[in-house]
Amino acid sequence: MIEIRHPVVPRRGYDRIYDEKGIRHAQSHFHWILSRLPLKSGTRLLDMSCGEGQVLGLAARKGLRTFGLDISLSALHLAKKQTSGTSYALGDGEKLPYRDEVFDWVFNLGSLEHYEHPEQGVRELTRVLKSEGTALILLPNSFGLIWNVFHVWRTGDIFDDGQPIQRYGTRNEWEALLEENGLIIWRTIGYNGRTFPRTWEDFKWYLKRPRKVLTSLFFLPFIPLNGDSMFIFFCRKKTPSSP
Repeated sequence: MIEIRHPVVPRRGYDRIYDEKGIRHAQSHFHWILSRLPLKSGTRLLDMSCGEGQVLGLAARKGLRTFGLDISLSALHLAKKQTSGTSYALGDGEKLPYRDEVFDWVFNLGSLEHYEHPEQGVRELTRVLKSEGTALILLPNSFGLIWNVFHVWRTGDIFDDGQPIQRYGTRNEWEALLEENGLIIWRTIGYNGRTFPRTWEDFKWYLKRPRKVLTSLFFLPFIPLNGDSMFIFFCRKKTPSSP
């Protein structure tokens, strides 16, 4: 596994990031993620390390009871301005302030790799997930073709986005981390950073970048899973009766 560290206290580092530029993703990314799940109104969803709360805003509009936790107070201020109907908490993903088995859905979308102790984050995620619940975890690939491999080819170094801790792993490395700490993976799909635009803002983003359209149409569909930029793991909780 590849690890990059910067000499900064994580909470202070993330407050600075969210005060200066934030961490936002294409809204279509979250529409696409939610479309992969049989969400039911009234069920409870926790987004660990929720950042600006983008996915929670969409989930709340679908009738879910939404909860967001983040280590950065600056991130939570932004999330509260942009979403409504969500309960937010300031806290560490390695020590969740929730009871056991309380959530139907637990998301960790591109955050677990930034934890000081990712294995503890998985154990906490597993603890608060209901026995019949689903966890959705997005993690970056050490050898993603259009991300790390091309970046190393162009620059001679691996991509570093400046977060306090950054890790990249292979699919087998991430699977081992999840399965050794209480989860069973029942599906894995690849993700390369952009999906079909589902909002006007994302459509305009593509109009300004015609090369991205060509890449999405003629290259991304043919990348094998182990070469995708990120993996999305669909997991359930390991129980005494699990095979």
